[in-house]
Amino acid sequence: MACRAGTRTGCGLTGARWRAAILLVVCAAGLPGQPPTPLDQVAARKEPDFSPAMEGKPVVVTGQISIRPTHVLDYVHLAIQDKGAGLVLEGKGTQFDQFSPGDWVEARGRVARRGGLPVVVVLKITTVTGGAAPEPRRVKVEDLQSFQYLGLRVNVEGRVVELGENAGGSYLRLGNPENPLKVFLPAPPAGAARKFAGFSVGDRVRVTGVSYQYCANPPYDRHFEVLVDNLSAVELLGHGWGFQIWAYKQWLVALVVPVLIWWYRERNAKAQREMLRTMYGLGEEILEAGSSGEISGRLAAVVPKVFPLTGVRLYFYDRGLKTFNCVTPRLGEKTAEAQSGAFSLESPAGLVESGVAACFENRNLLVMADTRRGPFSLSAREKVVAPRALLFVPMLAQGEPLGVLQFSNEHKARNFSPDEKAAAQHLANQVAVAVKLLQQKSVREQLSRNEKLAAMGRLISGVVNDLQTPIASISSMAEAAIENHPGSAPGHELLVIASEAQRASAIVQRLVSFAQPEQVQAEPVEMNQLLRSLIQFREREWKACGIQLRNLLKEQPLFVMGSQGQLEQVFLNLLVHAEQSLEDATEKRLTVRADVLAKRVFIEIGYNAAELPGAARRTGADSLDAEVNALGLDVCRSIVTGHGGEMRLVHAPGRESTFEIELPWLPMDQAVAHAEAVQNKEPARRWTAMLVEPEEWVERQLLEMLSARGYRVVPVRSSDEGLDLVGRLRFDVVLCSTRLPGLNWVEYFDRVRGRVGAFVLLAEAFSHDLSMHFRGEGRWALLKPIEKNHFERTFEAVEARLLSAEAKASEIESKS
Repeated sequence: MACRAGTRTGCGLTGARWRAAILLVVCAAGLPGQPPTPLDQVAARKEPDFSPAMEGKPVVVTGQISIRPTHVLDYVHLAIQDKGAGLVLEGKGTQFDQFSPGDWVEARGRVARRGGLPVVVVLKITTVTGGAAPEPRRVKVEDLQSFQYLGLRVNVEGRVVELGENAGGSYLRLGNPENPLKVFLPAPPAGAARKFAGFSVGDRVRVTGVSYQYCANPPYDRHFEVLVDNLSAVELLGHGWGFQIWAYKQWLVALVVPVLIWWYRERNAKAQREMLRTMYGLGEEILEAGSSGEISGRLAAVVPKVFPLTGVRLYFYDRGLKTFNCVTPRLGEKTAEAQSGAFSLESPAGLVESGVAACFENRNLLVMADTRRGPFSLSAREKVVAPRALLFVPMLAQGEPLGVLQFSNEHKARNFSPDEKAAAQHLANQVAVAVKLLQQKSVREQLSRNEKLAAMGRLISGVVNDLQTPIASISSMAEAAIENHPGSAPGHELLVIASEAQRASAIVQRLVSFAQPEQVQAEPVEMNQLLRSLIQFREREWKACGIQLRNLLKEQPLFVMGSQGQLEQVFLNLLVHAEQSLEDATEKRLTVRADVLAKRVFIEIGYNAAELPGAARRTGADSLDAEVNALGLDVCRSIVTGHGGEMRLVHAPGRESTFEIELPWLPMDQAVAHAEAVQNKEPARRWTAMLVEPEEWVERQLLEMLSARGYRVVPVRSSDEGLDLVGRLRFDVVLCSTRLPGLNWVEYFDRVRGRVGAFVLLAEAFSHDLSMHFRGEGRWALLKPIEKNHFERTFEAVEARLLSAEAKASEIESKS
């Protein structure tokens, strides 16, 4: 019966089905002469739907069977592979039951697609030869998520993330839970599905099977899996209890979250308690500290342990100079040293100085969470070296700012919490209180020392007065005994007695001058002669100590205008200090020289003292400020300054240390003229004044005015230094500013009023009422800026009072 294509005939076949039947018959005939097609070409796919490139075409393929025939639903799959390529053969019923893994077979059929997987629907299959099953290829889980290994026998390891069953059989999933690899064990044709018994989520397994693909919605829904033929293809490597526990994650979260919250709060509470204990301990250490450097060192050692900071600095404000002095701790030590770079409050330069000045003026905290984005512009260098985060805290004591405490983080920007700000302010206030206590302690010690020195001076004066009479008697008797032997030489013992009596008399006279300094009129002083007398006075002790003297004084006289007694005290103190410094030196050498240069007399006292370990080499004013006070030579400096000169202490590595004293030179003719004038008229009284004025321009103005009236002026910068000098020397008049570092002018006036003849208050121009109320007996006031006429009238009254007081004292002394 003939059938037309596309119409249903009595045979029940359409034209399309007739063509397929004819194709099957042709394929069954064996397609004589057709060569085998490579497996990789049969498995090739085409874009974009990844369907088999040879779909529907008849092929002949050969390959080695990799696993036993596997029943998948109502068909049987047999995997073969050859030359690194794999392919799945599809048949029905028991078509493949006679084949075993390792057999080489030749199959004829057409290329089809089963769930997206290229397969060859086998029409005829024959065994070519036998052999051993091919070794599986070891791959990773992620490598099987592609077409590369489809149809090949593979071996893969992974951790089980899911177990389950479906209509086709049992499965488990390996690897990443987001994109797992499915391992599928089909159910047998008859009977219940085989389960992966003995496996749990989290177990690590090794699977041997065929790389397979199944698409529920081909061609776009692509799923890759490993097809296994029995349970033995899955080997357990180890249990994963953690993954089993994770199955109860909801309960774990419900249990762990409250524990974590409790632990977090407890940890914070413990940290806060520890911080409070540390802060309390640091506060006690600050109050017990003996200096501002020790305070800074302890802050630097403790604060970085409490707060995430890297540095601490103290800036103390000098009210006299209106500058800030920085105290920086040395690394690894609980002490600190002051930096030499002071800066002015009125003209700060740079980020840090501007922040310190702004914090001090506003008396409030200043936070720079990120200095790169702060309110102050940065220079190119500051962008590299400036800290990333800064906190400036004012140090307040009874509402008075004493300076600024700086906290910094060098490495990263950060904000400061309210608790940190409060703790920083508390620390800064404690530092201010400690510094205030140190200042009060220093004043008390200074006053106590001054009182002891005054008492010792009175004791020495009494002893010396008692010694003067017997020493004078011995000296006169020795001279008389020598005169009674005009014709013969006096005995050696008599000469020794006369010489020692004269020496004892000179010592007593010097003790008297040191204990009660005389106020004498300025006169020409021949410095070479003064130095020679002092050398002669100390030369015997130097020889006994092994000190070698290099006397480089010239015969030419060098005159200066000043007080013989005060200059003698200065140079004697310097020589004694040099002598003491040579005690530990291996080579004891002392050099004294004097000369004139540019109308100035230069005097040098050099000594090769042993170098202090780690001592800085400094000269000039810096040396005096740091070392002269420590050496106890501040009085010498004040006396030299009062004579219009300068005093320097010079250290040079590998060379001797040298005191350099520079004084105004008095020419020979002027010295002779002054001596003649003194002989022709009664000498005028020259007064000694102390000037306590922190402002330099006012100090210079008053120095000129007072020197023009013939005053010897000793300038000081602080009330503490002034109290020390008043206890050591006698002053006729004190000029004191209302703005003093340290004690205020009221306390200072109360402590010196009984020791000086007159007190002149240097008040500001807006303090007119204060100056009017302050004036009284022995008290005067000058308003800044100083007017010359007002100055002259004031000091005429001051000198009249001083002369009157001297006249009364002379009258009382004459009557007694």
